[in-house]
Amino acid sequence: MNDTAQISRDAAQEFTAALRAAGAQFMAGRYDDALSEARILYAAVHGQPARLAQVSLLATKTCWNAKRAAEGVEWADRAIDAANLAGDETLEAEAWALKGACHALAEEAALAVQCLDRAVRKLAPSMPLEIQRTALTAVGLSYQYLSLFATALPPLRRSYEIDREKMSGEGMLRAGVNLAFALVEALEIEIDAAAEDHAALTEESLQLIEAMDRRMPPSPSDQLFYATHDATARLLLSCGQPVKARQRLQACMDRGTEKRPVNLVSWHIDLAYIDWLQANTSSAAMHATAARSLLSTFDATPRTTAELRRRARLAVVEGNAAETLDWMRRLHARVVKHEHAMLEARAAEFNVLESAQAMRLELADLRRQREGLHAQFRALEQMSRTDALTGMLNRRALESEFLFLRERGLHLVLFDLDHFKQINDRFGHAVGDVVLREVGRLMAEALRGIDRAARYGGEELSVLIVGANDAGALEAVERLRQRIENHNWNDVDPELRLTVSGGVTLVSKGESFESAVARADAALYRAKNEGRNRIVQMNLADPQE
Repeated sequence: MNDTAQISRDAAQEFTAALRAAGAQFMAGRYDDALSEARILYAAVHGQPARLAQVSLLATKTCWNAKRAAEGVEWADRAIDAANLAGDETLEAEAWALKGACHALAEEAALAVQCLDRAVRKLAPSMPLEIQRTALTAVGLSYQYLSLFATALPPLRRSYEIDREKMSGEGMLRAGVNLAFALVEALEIEIDAAAEDHAALTEESLQLIEAMDRRMPPSPSDQLFYATHDATARLLLSCGQPVKARQRLQACMDRGTEKRPVNLVSWHIDLAYIDWLQANTSSAAMHATAARSLLSTFDATPRTTAELRRRARLAVVEGNAAETLDWMRRLHARVVKHEHAMLEARAAEFNVLESAQAMRLELADLRRQREGLHAQFRALEQMSRTDALTGMLNRRALESEFLFLRERGLHLVLFDLDHFKQINDRFGHAVGDVVLREVGRLMAEALRGIDRAARYGGEELSVLIVGANDAGALEAVERLRQRIENHNWNDVDPELRLTVSGGVTLVSKGESFESAVARADAALYRAKNEGRNRIVQMNLADPQE
């Protein structure tokens, strides 16, 4: 294996390990840590579309689970753009599904439906089962959150089947929990449906509970125990088996571990409702009082159909008919609102498709033009960010990267090629251009992938050093200065010699680009006054000349 192949293999292994580490933070529920690592990794794989898409997808899933809808949509858009550049429809399908999930979380039903439908259309049997499962789960849970349960069931059923076919124990149970909650709502919504339809849903539910019970490990984690017992208890209650449901809810209450208040509230309400159904008034009142007490300790505003129905049940237990009707009215309004949004979104898409069909011949001619324009656009986009001579970032792109990276801990460096005018005068401007290109190449080789190099203007160059302390940044810049000083220019002209002067400064949190540039420029000015071919560091607290 040659050196280039080994470096490429090492980089791939390093990326995989970093992505796996961020994923472990996500799976452990440490969402802030997972997003922080994702941002670092996203900056490090700059210019690598496939890897950018993978990192963006992880960040989107993290935002979705952390209920940061707006940020999740932004990450999903990055994933879609990167997947398009990489030509990877598998990653794109997953990205559309997760974008729809984030829109659903934000109650943006029409946008969610458009994204989710697009994701489903892009899914193909040839895609890896894991990708299919992730996308289908996102689609199903999104429709479920929007109270569109008939639409939620098919993707959640398929997701469950994939995990069952793969014989993945905990994966199958997690998929089973998702399907169970959808079946609960379907049973409640379809309570007035034809008897055979309701019977079919009941039979499916009981078979699911039996399969999940068989797969339950002997010593499940607290998270897995609570999730499966909670889901199957609610399913049993919806299937008309309150005694068995109560046993599972009581098992959750009796498990001697710390419990989230939101879970305790739901268990107390469900237990109160079961006791009310069985005319056990004293126990029902006890659980209802406990639920009310907990509700006063945190923001428990109902946001889903399940939460609205649970509040209605609490009001039933307490004998408050007016409150019961109010909660059920809200539940009905939520279902109708999102059903209308879905129908409107699909009607709008149908109109677009109908118009597109009428223009098929015209579009065939335009498609070739579009492909050419697309290539031109990409070329222009690249030109707008890079310096034509050196291929480095230009000043505009430098400022954009500065704003994106400044919260990560950033040092800004300004370089000046010493006596560059004399090089142009003595050797000619053509040689001067060669020197600038070669210095750009040396900078690209010397810097880490996470750092950025740019041509600031004329013979002035700039570097953004990410995530280093003062000593580390100064060492990196000094190493680059020495590399340029010791470079062999014989291929250009045996008499050519080149040194650089530099000014480096630590960027403060939230500092403007102009402010940091002014301080780096002052440090560069001092380096020139002190004799050139040197680096001067000047931070915000340092005296400036």
